Amino acid sequence: MESMGSMKIQQTCNGALILLLLCFCGCAQISSPTGGPVDEDPPQVLEILPSTDQVNVRPAKLSIAFDEFVALKNPQQQLVISPPILTKPSFRIRGKSVQLEMNPTLYQDSTTYVFSFGKGIVDLHESNPAVDLKWAFSTGPTIDSLELSGQIFDRMTGEAKEGLRILLFRKPYEMDSILAGALPDAIGVTNADGTFRIDHLSPGDFFPLALDDVNANYQWDEGEYLAFDSLFMAAGDTAQSILLGFEPQEEEGLRYIESSTIDSTGAIRILAPLEGELDAEEWKAHFQGAEIRSPWERQADSVFMWLDSTLIEDVEGLNVVWSGLAFSDTSNVRLDRRSPRKWPVPLEKLPRSSEADTTRALSFDRAVRVQNSSRWMLIGNLDTLSLSDFDVRDVRGESFSRMLHLNHVESDGTEYQLVAFPNVLSNPLNGVQPDTLSWSWKTHASDFFGELKVELSNLPGAGWFVLQMAKKPPIRIQCLADTSLVFERLIPGTYKLGFEWDANGNGIWELGNLERFEVPEPYFYPEESPKIRSNWLVEWLWDFAPALEGIDPIE
Repeated sequence: MESMGSMKIQQTCNGALILLLLCFCGCAQISSPTGGPVDEDPPQVLEILPSTDQVNVRPAKLSIAFDEFVALKNPQQQLVISPPILTKPSFRIRGKSVQLEMNPTLYQDSTTYVFSFGKGIVDLHESNPAVDLKWAFSTGPTIDSLELSGQIFDRMTGEAKEGLRILLFRKPYEMDSILAGALPDAIGVTNADGTFRIDHLSPGDFFPLALDDVNANYQWDEGEYLAFDSLFMAAGDTAQSILLGFEPQEEEGLRYIESSTIDSTGAIRILAPLEGELDAEEWKAHFQGAEIRSPWERQADSVFMWLDSTLIEDVEGLNVVWSGLAFSDTSNVRLDRRSPRKWPVPLEKLPRSSEADTTRALSFDRAVRVQNSSRWMLIGNLDTLSLSDFDVRDVRGESFSRMLHLNHVESDGTEYQLVAFPNVLSNPLNGVQPDTLSWSWKTHASDFFGELKVELSNLPGAGWFVLQMAKKPPIRIQCLADTSLVFERLIPGTYKLGFEWDANGNGIWELGNLERFEVPEPYFYPEESPKIRSNWLVEWLWDFAPALEGIDPIE
């Protein structure tokens, strides 16, 4: 066997407090001219009436004249009024002008208002948006002139967050009032690189709350992406604040049965979606008020049960019960009168090539049971294996199931074929399978895999190292101090690394909770991600010291 290659990479660390800004360069695509150069210039403002930055006014109308014909593009969604007013203005187009009508009685006394139009006004032909179009006025004798700025990144990926609404609440404030829907004192929106700038502010400190305000109600609703910090932002501060956003954990929602049907074989299919995690669940069937034997299994949002097929003659007396630790729901079962296929068929093929395993799942569209275990054959690299080397069994022992398990310790670099001869399977009506079924797959060669060695130094404290590839479940390992970790037999590809710091030492990495005003615990990630290659060892040196400069240790 050839020796494994090796590469060593020294990494510094990006963390919850120090973030890497990435610049992306794109390539222009050359195409033939189509009748002249494309207009890429945004519409230019020629006149605004009344003019911006006026004081002691309560304008009822606004007219903006441009140098070309313009159109509106989601103007109500793009318009941000800071501070907000209860009713947004109405828009209309007149030639090269945009006109707004407002209700002047909605303005507060001695308040500076800023209208930011975002990308809501575009030129007529190419939809180029007017750039940085704002209009401000004050209902009092002075207009506020201070500003503050910041930038928002995702806590877990470091990616800039565009389109988040920034709500500023002046100190002192009440969190209960914010959660109840108190309107903010000022508003901003993040651009493509996650930055925001909010101007025309009066002196003072503000609590910043950034959120993906999907329903535009200026209020955080459960499930909306958010970012906040326990540190205040001061109007006039030239330093740019960094906020780290995250997807909050959703509370367990209501659980209920959407539908349940039974076919002529006695198979019940129930649609019962799961939202979030469920520690335990139980399913039962009742016939005329008495519980009856009803083996069941879940696959995604569907639950399958199997009953005596004679019960379908009186289906009106049949119902199913779903229960958990804190919920219960019952549903009547209706008869599916469509004629089902008599024999179950395999639902999907096995992966053409995959990692060697000890168990393979064989799924069917309907319930099956192994009738004759001697009528299986497993072939590996053209050699027929002994029946003592493998077995195929029902997931639930003697019960019917839509899934069977092939148990066999597979070898690397092997082509397999599993054959089910006629009469090996039976259905709930005691009919036997008449045809031969076959599954084929192969396993990766041993030199297909790569290896990763990670050396963690200058950790801030105890926490959890996270290794993840694409959408596969992450590997999470607790680390109490500096350490070295080795991961063998990794599938080639790019892996994401992370470190969850248990800053408060309670043994749980806490994501954060706005209602309890708990800022998420720090999450660190390297500036780059390791790329694993076949038959190579990657040594990854991850030093946390740069990310921890200036941070006091937590006792």
